[in-house]
Amino acid sequence: YHINKNYPSYVKKLVLITPFSYKFIRFSTIFSFTNNVAYFFIRHIKSKRKLKFQHYDKYNKRPIWYYPLLDIRGTPLTTYSKTIKDLFSYDLNIENIKKPCLIITAKNDIFIKNSYLIANAKKNKDIKLELVSSSHVVLTRKPETIIKAIENFIE
Repeated sequence: YHINKNYPSYVKKLVLITPFSYKFIRFSTIFSFTNNVAYFFIRHIKSKRKLKFQHYDKYNKRPIWYYPLLDIRGTPLTTYSKTIKDLFSYDLNIENIKKPCLIITAKNDIFIKNSYLIANAKKNKDIKLELVSSSHVVLTRKPETIIKAIENFIE
């Protein structure tokens, strides 16, 4: 978004996969508040946990509530909480996008307000919205579908 806004000549097309913003996230106020409280208490804790790659495909039969636990596993809570805090500090305004943009998200992602994305994508002729038949963590659940959508968009 900042590149699009500050250096418009550098951007020809833009691809956003499951964008994160107050407007797009369900229960964003509660989620943000809870995260900020947790961050206040854990911000000074030093962790010795090392970041490790999660094999989401091994867990594709697990219930949807299990995936946030996979996101946290191997990541220090302070890093995870700080990242969420930082993500909530940005407001992605898709109404102002002025370059061709592909937004990819999952149809069944319980964290995303797809109705908001659909309504606003219709208002902006530069946005193409791709709703992938999947749930949360669409990038790791349907990589082939996402790659094909991106290839079709950039051609």
